[in-house]
Amino acid sequence: LQCSKICHKINMACRNGQVDAVVQSTDKNLLVPVGGAIIAGPNKRFIEEEISRTYSGRASMSPILDVFITLIHLGKNGLTELRERRIRLITYFQTALEKIAIKYGERLLDTGQKNTISFAVTLNR
Repeated sequence: LQCSKICHKINMACRNGQVDAVVQSTDKNLLVPVGGAIIAGPNKRFIEEEISRTYSGRASMSPILDVFITLIHLGKNGLTELRERRIRLITYFQTALEKIAIKYGERLLDTGQKNTISFAVTLNR
């Protein structure tokens, strides 16, 4: 959810029959505590039969409730604003991270122009 380019690629792969399921971490995508995930995919039968057959079903209700409350609170407009804010702040974050890396004799690594959510810094010192 954080990167529209990656979402587009996943959607295209789903349409082309190249994806059975996508697993998303709720803490990274939906601002909730660590511990939850969403499994989704274009093939309802695969999710309902294959995934559920291998899942023991002993998970806590807490992550589901956290996601539900967050989505109700944010709504569609709130989620859209979060994505737009991330896009606005990405250049600032990248510049600040690079300055910190240089200050400590490290450098910001290139993770690719199409990947706008991953950053890497050397740790040579």
